[in-house]
Formats: sequence, structure tokens, C-alpha cells
Amino acid sequence: MAVLFGSLLMPRRVACLLLFCVLAGSVWAGDEYVFPADAGVVDVKRDFGAKGDGVTDDTQAIQKAVLSILGEGRYTPTFVYLPKGTYLVSDTIWNRVPPEPGKKVWADGWRCSLLLIGQSRTETVIRLKDKCPGYTDPASPKPILMYGSENHGEKTQWEPRPSGFGNEAFRNGLINCTVDVGVGNPGAIAVDYLASNKGAVRQVTIRSSDPALAGHTGLSQMRSWPGPALVKDVEIIGFDYGLRQRGMDCSMTYQSITLRQQRVVGIEALGSPTMSFRGIHSENAVPELKVDGNRALIIVLDSVFKNTSTNAQLAAIQNEGNLLLQNVEFPNYTQAVVNSGKDLLPNLVLAGEKKVAQYLSRKPTRLFPGPETLPALPVKDAPTWHTTDLSKWVSPKKFASGSKTGGLQEAIDSGAEVVYLDAGSTTTI
Repeated sequence: MAVLFGSLLMPRRVACLLLFCVLAGSVWAGDEYVFPADAGVVDVKRDFGAKGDGVTDDTQAIQKAVLSILGEGRYTPTFVYLPKGTYLVSDTIWNRVPPEPGKKVWADGWRCSLLLIGQSRTETVIRLKDKCPGYTDPASPKPILMYGSENHGEKTQWEPRPSGFGNEAFRNGLINCTVDVGVGNPGAIAVDYLASNKGAVRQVTIRSSDPALAGHTGLSQMRSWPGPALVKDVEIIGFDYGLRQRGMDCSMTYQSITLRQQRVVGIEALGSPTMSFRGIHSENAVPELKVDGNRALIIVLDSVFKNTSTNAQLAAIQNEGNLLLQNVEFPNYTQAVVNSGKDLLPNLVLAGEKKVAQYLSRKPTRLFPGPETLPALPVKDAPTWHTTDLSKWVSPKKFASGSKTGGLQEAIDSGAEVVYLDAGSTTTI
């Protein structure tokens, strides 16, 4: 079976290379990503002179690479590739074209489709300089990576949006790398993420190297309006807040998330977000999950919240909203859920049994009579695939001469495992 890389803007146009299948749900198993030389990938070392030596400040090189892929052709994105290395940075990397002084520009310079992909999750590291100016004040947190949204309206319309909020943050993603806030940066937000409809943070480690695990937030989604998007296979180590989400509009899905050694709370849901969790493994001496908002909708399936403190009375979950737990374990806890919102059911207190089959924080409202429990439906993971053997990749260009499909059908029929559509090419069908 061949996997097709790319996206079709229209029948006669092959758009720039995009890992849409990764973002849509397929899993790239394994640690390394490599691509053919003619794939049109923007390489921060080869194309923009980034060193990745852990000593040189690569901020400007990475930002120039990002700006090179941004434009108003939102449906023809490529992506920025970071080969193995430690990329030292000293300022925010974002998907915003800097507005010229005094000039009004559409979407305040923000462009969607920022996709950063590392060669190796463990050996591609974006690391903030130690004690970096602008990142030392937790009362004024600042992100290392910041994703923003375009805005509705004609290209002539302008609205000042320095925060980049919005619901047109299409195809924003971060895949297969590590983001490290370094030492002495308590005001650092590792990733300030925003995506709409299609976007993902996947196979990413977010950590603080500080001896005290200092850092403000690992993965922040505090601007309007996050989702729908996917966060999967992400580990967050340290920080005051591991993962935060605010507001409502669309849902966010979180799967296979590991949180350890947060200093204030593991996961914080503020306002009225819709958050679906599966396969969460949190080990903390602070609350694992705090739901601050009576209209929040939080679903947690197949997860483990482990108390690493000596306080058995610590509540794993502090809740004000609509909470559903199913197949969730609470090692070392006696208080699983403490509710403080209006019209909520009694707290969930554990006795000898530390595994909760099902818990609802509010009595369900139904239109018709039915069972009092939800069915335990199986959830299957997406299939995995992977090959770094580039001999098994093929471009339609190889078959394009005389082909009625521009070589696309022939490439699919060739037996290759991956068919890739390189950036900047045009295929006539």
C-alpha cells in the first residue's frame, strides 16, 4: 500500500509537500524523518545557515526559514525541516510576517501553515538560552514557539492582532523534536500553540532543564480559539503548568500525554473548553487536573493519575465543570475528584479500589429512557507506518512524460511505499 504525501489544490495543480496524513491521524512510527533531496523541503541548516551546534544563536536563521514558507497562498504550504542538532534561540519564533512601521497589513502579518518537523525527537532540540532576557519574569511569560491565525475578511481588511488569536490557524504543527526552556527562565512558555481544523503537536518532548524545573507553561493554548486539532505522544517535564487551555469554540483531542514534575498543576482547563483526553499518564505532587469553569466539558479515558506526594488527601482533580471519567486509575490517592461547581454530584472518594470504571460530575440529561452508564466502546489507535529507505519513495515526475495523470497514477501503481508531491511542481492531469 502506498502512502501519498501532498495535497491537491485543484485537479491540475500539485501543491507543496505537506504531511497531511500525519496531521490527519496516521502515525509515523520511529524516531527519524528523512526526505528526498528533490522534495522541496526547507532545511534550516542547508538553506538558511543554522548551525544547530548548541552554541550559535540560531534564532534569526530559523525565523528566516519560517518566513520563507509564509504567504497568502495558504493552500500551498511547505514545511521547515530541522536536522539533528541543538538549536539555541533567544527570542520567539512565530508565523508572523513583521508589519512595516506605520503600514497596515492583512491579518496583522499572521499567516497560517507553520509546520516544523525535526529529524529526530531526541536529537533535534530547540533550546532557549540560559537566563535569557525576556524570559526571566513569570508574571510576564513569553513563548519560544508561537503559532498564530489569519483572520476573516478580504486581504485589504486590517485588524491589529498582535497575539495572533483567531480560528484560521490552519495546518499549524510541531512534529518530532524537543523544546527545552533551558536554565533560569521561569517566564518561558515552551510552545504557545494554536491550530484550526487540521493541525497537530506530535512526537514532541517539552522540558525544563532548570534544576528547579522552572518554566511558566509547557504547552499553552490560552488564546481564542483553539481547535479542532490533535496533541499526541507528547511528554512535558517540569514547568509551573504542564498544559493549559482556555476558552471555547471547537474541541481539542489529547492522546498519549505524559506529564511529570509540574510545580502548580499538571493540566489546567479555564473558562469553557472542550477537551478530550485518552491515555494520559501524569505523575505529580500537585493537582493533576484543574477544571476552572462550570461550562467546561472534559472527558478522560484510559488514563493514570499518580500521586507522588506524601499527602494522600491531595485531590487528583479539582473540578467546577462537566467531567466524565472512564477507566481511570488513581495510585496513591484517596481523593480522586473534588467538585466545587454548581449542581455537581458528590466528590469521588476512593476506598481500596483505585480504578474508576465511570464517573460523571453532573447527572446526565436525556431525551429518552436509557442505561445509567455509558458503553465501554473500544478505541483503536491509528495504524502506524514508516520508512527511511528513500529507495521506496517515488515522485510522479518519474512517470509524467506522456501520462494522462501526470504520472500520479503510475507512481501509485509502482509499488513504492511513499508517493511524494514535491514543492513548487505543477502536474497536468
